[in-house]
Amino acid sequence: MIDCLILGDQVADGLRDHVSGCIPLTVPAITSEEYLNRYYGNLMIANNDWDTVIISLGINDTGSLKKTDIALREFRHSIKAKHVFWILPPENLWDLRTVVHDVAMGRQDGLIDVPGWNKSYPTAGGFRELASKLNK
Repeated sequence: MIDCLILGDQVADGLRDHVSGCIPLTVPAITSEEYLNRYYGNLMIANNDWDTVIISLGINDTGSLKKTDIALREFRHSIKAKHVFWILPPENLWDLRTVVHDVAMGRQDGLIDVPGWNKSYPTAGGFRELASKLNK
Protein backbone atom coordinates (compact mmCIF):
# COMPACT_ATOMS: atom_id res chain seq x y z
CA MET A 1 0.00 0.00 0.00
CA ILE A 2 1.31 3.44 -0.94
CA ASP A 3 0.62 6.00 1.72
CA CYS A 4 2.82 8.91 0.64
CA LEU A 5 1.94 11.77 -1.66
CA ILE A 6 4.23 14.41 -3.22
CA LEU A 7 2.43 17.61 -4.22
CA GLY A 8 3.53 20.78 -5.93
CA ASP A 9 5.90 22.41 -8.36
CA GLN A 10 9.18 21.56 -10.11
CA VAL A 11 10.92 20.85 -6.81
CA ALA A 12 8.28 18.26 -5.93
CA ASP A 13 8.54 16.91 -9.47
CA GLY A 14 12.32 16.49 -9.18
CA LEU A 15 11.96 14.93 -5.75
CA ARG A 16 9.76 12.13 -7.03
CA ASP A 17 12.81 10.48 -8.62
CA HIS A 18 14.61 10.42 -5.26
CA VAL A 19 11.91 9.34 -2.81
CA SER A 20 10.51 5.85 -3.14
CA GLY A 21 6.97 4.78 -2.42
CA CYS A 22 5.23 8.10 -3.04
CA ILE A 23 2.58 9.07 -5.57
CA PRO A 24 3.53 12.33 -7.31
CA LEU A 25 0.92 14.93 -8.21
CA THR A 26 3.29 17.57 -9.55
CA VAL A 27 3.29 20.33 -12.15
CA PRO A 28 6.58 22.12 -12.89
CA ALA A 29 6.46 25.94 -12.85
CA ILE A 30 2.98 26.09 -11.31
CA THR A 31 2.03 28.82 -8.85
CA SER A 32 0.30 28.12 -5.55
CA GLU A 33 -2.93 29.67 -6.77
CA GLU A 34 -2.88 27.65 -10.02
CA TYR A 35 -2.22 24.46 -8.05
CA LEU A 36 -5.10 25.23 -5.71
CA ASN A 37 -7.44 25.86 -8.65
CA ARG A 38 -6.36 22.64 -10.37
CA TYR A 39 -6.28 20.24 -7.42
CA TYR A 40 -8.48 21.61 -4.62
CA GLY A 41 -11.05 18.95 -3.86
CA ASN A 42 -9.15 16.31 -5.82
CA LEU A 43 -10.52 13.01 -4.56
CA MET A 44 -7.10 11.36 -4.32
CA ILE A 45 -5.88 14.12 -2.02
CA ALA A 46 -9.00 14.83 0.01
CA ASN A 47 -10.56 11.40 0.46
CA ASN A 48 -7.57 9.57 1.86
CA ASP A 49 -5.91 9.61 5.22
CA TRP A 50 -2.32 9.71 4.04
CA ASP A 51 0.58 8.78 6.25
CA THR A 52 2.89 11.36 4.69
CA VAL A 53 2.35 14.30 2.35
CA ILE A 54 5.27 16.35 1.02
CA ILE A 55 4.46 19.78 -0.43
CA SER A 56 6.59 22.17 -2.47
CA LEU A 57 4.72 25.31 -3.48
CA GLY A 58 5.45 29.02 -3.48
CA ILE A 59 8.69 29.36 -5.43
CA ASN A 60 6.89 30.32 -8.66
CA ASP A 61 4.61 32.88 -7.04
CA THR A 62 5.34 36.41 -8.21
CA GLY A 63 2.18 38.23 -7.17
CA SER A 64 0.75 39.14 -3.82
CA LEU A 65 2.13 37.35 -0.77
CA LYS A 66 -1.39 37.53 0.66
CA LYS A 67 -2.71 35.51 -2.33
CA THR A 68 0.02 32.94 -1.80
CA ASP A 69 -0.80 32.71 1.89
CA ILE A 70 -4.53 32.26 1.22
CA ALA A 71 -3.94 29.64 -1.50
CA LEU A 72 -1.54 27.61 0.65
CA ARG A 73 -3.79 27.71 3.72
CA GLU A 74 -6.86 26.75 1.71
CA PHE A 75 -5.04 23.90 -0.02
CA ARG A 76 -3.55 22.63 3.25
CA HIS A 77 -7.02 22.57 4.79
CA SER A 78 -8.03 19.92 2.20
CA ILE A 79 -5.23 17.50 3.14
CA LYS A 80 -5.70 14.73 5.69
CA ALA A 81 -2.42 13.16 6.73
CA LYS A 82 -0.54 12.03 9.82
CA HIS A 83 2.61 13.84 8.67
CA VAL A 84 2.84 16.85 6.36
CA PHE A 85 6.18 18.32 5.35
CA TRP A 86 6.69 21.60 3.49
CA ILE A 87 9.82 22.24 1.47
CA LEU A 88 10.99 25.77 2.16
CA PRO A 89 11.74 28.00 -0.85
CA PRO A 90 15.37 29.10 -1.21
CA GLU A 91 16.74 31.86 0.99
CA ASN A 92 16.79 34.38 -1.87
CA LEU A 93 12.96 34.18 -1.77
CA TRP A 94 12.81 35.14 1.89
CA ASP A 95 9.25 36.57 1.84
CA LEU A 96 7.88 33.37 0.27
CA ARG A 97 9.89 31.27 2.76
CA THR A 98 8.19 33.19 5.55
CA VAL A 99 4.73 32.52 4.10
CA VAL A 100 5.40 28.78 3.73
CA HIS A 101 6.89 28.68 7.23
CA ASP A 102 3.86 30.41 8.76
CA VAL A 103 1.37 28.13 6.97
CA ALA A 104 3.27 25.04 8.11
CA MET A 105 3.58 26.24 11.71
CA GLY A 106 -0.12 27.07 11.79
CA ARG A 107 -0.88 23.39 11.21
CA GLN A 108 2.10 22.00 13.17
CA ASP A 109 3.56 20.58 9.96
CA GLY A 110 7.20 19.82 9.42
CA LEU A 111 9.59 22.03 7.47
CA ILE A 112 12.44 20.86 5.27
CA ASP A 113 15.21 23.20 4.26
CA VAL A 114 17.05 22.15 1.09
CA PRO A 115 20.79 22.84 1.42
CA GLY A 116 21.73 23.50 -2.23
CA TRP A 117 19.82 25.66 -4.73
CA ASN A 118 20.43 26.82 -8.27
CA LYS A 119 18.00 29.78 -8.35
CA SER A 120 14.57 28.09 -7.97
CA TYR A 121 15.71 24.47 -8.29
CA PRO A 122 17.77 22.34 -5.90
CA THR A 123 21.15 21.11 -7.07
CA ALA A 124 21.69 17.36 -7.49
CA GLY A 125 23.36 17.32 -4.08
CA GLY A 126 20.47 19.26 -2.61
CA PHE A 127 18.00 16.67 -3.93
CA ARG A 128 20.08 13.81 -2.55
CA GLU A 129 20.23 15.41 0.90
CA LEU A 130 16.52 16.22 0.80
CA ALA A 131 15.71 12.63 -0.17
CA SER A 132 17.91 11.25 2.61
CA LYS A 133 15.92 13.31 5.15
CA LEU A 134 12.63 12.02 3.78
CA ASN A 135 13.63 8.36 3.34
CA LYS A 136 14.42 7.94 7.05
